[in-house]
Amino acid sequence: MNMARFEEQLRRFNEVLDKSMSLKYAIEGVLFDKVMQAKSLMFMRVVTVWLLRVATSSNYTPDKTIQ
Repeated sequence: MNMARFEEQLRRFNEVLDKSMSLKYAIEGVLFDKVMQAKSLMFMRVVTVWLLRVATSSNYTPDKTIQ
């Protein structure tokens, strides 16, 4: 009885450990890719400028201030 419970707990622990390690490596893969990070930041900048143009109904560019 105790051995079956121990094996079930060990199996669950190994599943959680495998999922955690997979997540860790996936996050590291994304964060250590400098080219992808640069593209992502440029995309966020474009979206931010577009949203500011829509919200202010103006021809906003990053070098101007919103009035």
